Amino acid sequence: MPLRTEIGLGPGDNVLDGDPVPPTKRGTAAPTFRSMSLVTKRSPISATAEHLFLLFTIQAVLSHLLSLAGSFFQRYQKLRASLCGT
Repeated sequence: MPLRTEIGLGPGDNVLDGDPVPPTKRGTAAPTFRSMSLVTKRSPISATAEHLFLLFTIQAVLSHLLSLAGSFFQRYQKLRASLCGT
């Protein structure tokens, strides 16, 4: 088949590329695949850096929330004073 030949394939069609796998001989064992797992130690420096990053991030978020709460409280006091006439 020449390259760039359009053929009608649908979502349920299977396409194989390359040579088919030759059938295995009877009585031969199937290949075994061992799972592999890697576990690395975290260095104390990277763990400390991660904790400091989280600490500063939490501190920044809390600081922002407190500033929002402060401005909300000030607006609440002004609104309350205007409504009560004091």
